Amino acid sequence: MMDHKTRLNMGAKGQVMLMIAAIGTDKKMELVNKYQDSTKKLLNKNDHCMMVGSCLNITARLITRGATEQEVNSSVEHLQVLIMAGKYPMNIRRSFEDHNLSDIYAKYFSSEDPKDILEKRRKLVEERERIRKERKEKISNMLDSGCTMEYIAEELMLPESTVRHLADHLNDDK
Repeated sequence: MMDHKTRLNMGAKGQVMLMIAAIGTDKKMELVNKYQDSTKKLLNKNDHCMMVGSCLNITARLITRGATEQEVNSSVEHLQVLIMAGKYPMNIRRSFEDHNLSDIYAKYFSSEDPKDILEKRRKLVEERERIRKERKEKISNMLDSGCTMEYIAEELMLPESTVRHLADHLNDDK
């Protein structure tokens, strides 16, 4: 089952793919001529796929965060340069700079201090561990009172496999 954010992001990715498809041959050749650089080597396949996928996701997120049409188009053009970097040696850095993507990304994506991000992640891990311990305690108490796994799963609104897994590891924390 997909959540709302996934559906929204899939729609944005679809929009990006349509925008890439709408780029005409003339514009593609213009980008090749502008950013082709014989001193650069071709990207290896794994790096190329990761860069294209990452840029596709970022461009889709720009759409969902309300970026202007010009900002999205800049990101799409850079994405097209990345796609063509699989066939031609391209100067990707110059494309990134020419399309002013560092400023666009800074505008739409938080530039939080890495220490703050790590602190949020630490708190999230602690919260998840607390919830896990609470669930284990509830499961233990319910098992001690003779409840079935199916009943516990229904009562805690968890999949039965999760309840069984937690029950198997009741003594791990002690």
